Amino acid sequence: NIIVEEGITSIGEGAFSELIILEKVEILGEITEIGEWAFYGCPKLKEINIPDSVTVIGERAFGNCSSLEPINIPEKILEIGEWAFENCSGFKNWDLVLPDAIQKVSLGAFSGTQIKSITTPFLGVGPTGADYTERYSNHVGYMFGDEQWSGSYAAYDSVSERTYYLPKTLKTITITKQINDN
Repeated sequence: NIIVEEGITSIGEGAFSELIILEKVEILGEITEIGEWAFYGCPKLKEINIPDSVTVIGERAFGNCSSLEPINIPEKILEIGEWAFENCSGFKNWDLVLPDAIQKVSLGAFSGTQIKSITTPFLGVGPTGADYTERYSNHVGYMFGDEQWSGSYAAYDSVSERTYYLPKTLKTITITKQINDN
């Protein structure tokens, strides 16, 4: 187990990557960022408390943490990086709630998860009108990625001519803001 003491403001890139014996992380302070690959490849990691002070979860921060149980997305989160929770297969029957503060959910952020429902202020990468380099990234499948995994089904986006893969467990999508509510 790891305890992140008060006074630490971020968990750096690859800090605990591939620590295969890690099972629990307790964060005592008010960190603002969980860096890229921070906990990548920690297959026994089951539990982490992510404080509401976190605004960025980096690319592949929790990728391949197959035992990780569903977490609460922080209220102040602004950005979730590419493939951040890829293959977190322990996210079974998860009701994912993205707060209104969020500005960006990158490609494949929740690929390989078993999400049951999503509550989100927008579809795709970010709010309508946001300046992102990825063209045609407003498809609901964007957050699940364009790589097929066991337990997914294909959703073709004829505008971008791209196929995204959504979890077969996904039953409900609730959008909390209207398109012009930016």
